[in-house]
Amino acid sequence: FPWIDRVHQQGKAVAKAHWGIEADQLTVCVGSSASVAQQQLPALKAMAALNEDALRRITVILQHTYHHDDPENEQAVQAFAKAMPCKTLVLTDFLNDEESAYLRCAADVYLHPIRTDAFSTSMKEYLYAGARVAYGGWLVYPTLSELSLPVRSFDRFEDLPALLLEALDGTWQPLDEDARQRL
Repeated sequence: FPWIDRVHQQGKAVAKAHWGIEADQLTVCVGSSASVAQQQLPALKAMAALNEDALRRITVILQHTYHHDDPENEQAVQAFAKAMPCKTLVLTDFLNDEESAYLRCAADVYLHPIRTDAFSTSMKEYLYAGARVAYGGWLVYPTLSELSLPVRSFDRFEDLPALLLEALDGTWQPLDEDARQRL
C-alpha cells in the first residue's frame, strides 16, 4: 500500500503514461496471472460483444507475469485480446513493488473472474488504488460487505459488457478516498 500511495499521489494519468496508455482510455485489467483459473478467455469473449466504438476506448491489460500453467490457453488469451479492436498490453516480466503500484494505479477497472479465491492480494491492491472492481458472483467476500466497498459482481460473463459500458459512461464511479481508507 505505501507504494500505491506514492504512485496514487502522482495521479492516474501519470500511472497510465508509465505504461504508454493514453489518459482518456478506460484501462481494464483482466485477472492477475496467466493461470487458466483466471478465466481470461471467457471474460475477453464476453467483452468482445461491446460495439467497436466502445472497444476502441478501452485498453486491456493482461498480467501474465507468473503462474504459467497452460501455455496453449495463455497463447489463446493473448491472441484473442490482440485481435480485438481495443488496445492490449500483455505484461510478461516480473513486476517489483513500484511497477505493481503503477499497474494498480493505472487501472480504471479490475475484472476478477478467477474460479476460486479467498480475497486475493491483487484485488485488495486494485481496490486500494481506486479501481472499480467486479468479481465473479460465485466468489464470497464478506469483508467487502463489512467495509461497504462499492464493488460489483457478475454471475455470467455476458454481464461484463453492461458493467464496462457503465464505467465508460460514468455511471459506475471509481472508489473515492473514503472507500480507499476503509480498506
